[in-house]
Amino acid sequence: MKISGNRNNRGKFNCKIAYYLAIKFSALEINEAILSSSTNQ
Repeated sequence: MKISGNRNNRGKFNCKIAYYLAIKFSALEINEAILSSSTNQ
């Protein structure tokens, strides 16, 4: 799908969003693991 010359920039933007979401969700999972382990003790 060739939309315009900004296709490469849009791809980089989508990569940034995916990267940000991956970090955000992984951080949430880590926080939940820490909370669950601390409450179990």
